[in-house]
Amino acid sequence: MLKVLAAELCDAGRLSRGKRYWAENAVIDIVIGHGVVTAEVQGSRPQPYVVTIETEPGRGTPAKRDLWVQCTCPDDPRTGGDICKHAVAAMFALSDEVAVEPELLD
Repeated sequence: MLKVLAAELCDAGRLSRGKRYWAENAVIDIVIGHGVVTAEVQGSRPQPYVVTIETEPGRGTPAKRDLWVQCTCPDDPRTGGDICKHAVAAMFALSDEVAVEPELLD
């Protein structure tokens, strides 16, 4: 469901590029906390971009309206809604973590 949610939050081009980043292991670190996920994604610049995903904790898979996503890259619209390719990669990596440990959504 997190991958579907990522697709709902961006256009087809960003989704495709984000999936490629995820497949190429560009998500170099992911920290899952209570209602907050922080990921470092290696983009085209030397320093990785930082993606922050926030939602109300303890409700399972969040709805689109309950999610706030931001990235430090120049493509991020800074609205917390539409997401960049780095955020797509981070959400796909989060989905992998949840597949192994479903209680992370709680």
